[in-house]
Amino acid sequence: MYLVEHFYSLQGEGRFVGTPSLFFRFGLCNFECRGFGENGCDSNYAVDPKYKNEWQKIANLADLLNIYKSYNLRSSDDVVITGGEPLLYRDDEIFVQFLEFVRSKNHRITIETNASLLVDFEKFSIYRDVVFAMGVKLSNSLEQKRINKDAINTIVANTKKSFFKFSVVPSLEAKSEIEELRSEFRDTLIFCMAVCETKEELEANSASVVQFCLDNGYSYSDRLHIRLWSDKRGV
Repeated sequence: MYLVEHFYSLQGEGRFVGTPSLFFRFGLCNFECRGFGENGCDSNYAVDPKYKNEWQKIANLADLLNIYKSYNLRSSDDVVITGGEPLLYRDDEIFVQFLEFVRSKNHRITIETNASLLVDFEKFSIYRDVVFAMGVKLSNSLEQKRINKDAINTIVANTKKSFFKFSVVPSLEAKSEIEELRSEFRDTLIFCMAVCETKEELEANSASVVQFCLDNGYSYSDRLHIRLWSDKRGV
């Protein structure tokens, strides 16, 4: 299990935008998403194995607990597990024990995931207390096997407040793909946000996404961290 970085900042996307949060970014992903540019991902440094020499290999639970304790968090702060694709480690004993520890400290936990991997809620009950930010990939990602409805249904059926967030280039195709999911998961909140890596790209693309949301009844998500710090890492 690899940890790429950790930092304290504001949640920049989705349901809890603006919430003070401690982020743990884990390495590796099961997707490439070449449709999002040459590097395929706005956190490619957490995806491409060529960066492994910069990542911290997690050998035991204490590695993560020591990082957590160094921040002196308030119980009102969120803890966000992101990547890469953190659910690659969903069955790892250290990963599960860390989630259990964080929850015992009364933090709300969000796991940011592409929602393509099945979670065993029966074996690992801690996941019932997690909010899943399901960044399901649309066809603009150029990812072929991007939607796993069984995995999504398992998350929706076993958790509260989990939600969809889509990186959108407004189009009829995007609307059709989102509507297909909305028809099956009617009670799950949908956020749409602009595809961007920099503040300039966000400002150029956000207006069309806002209109896309207004036209179709979706919630708009800004990308606050990009608006404030552009493509700076660790924020």
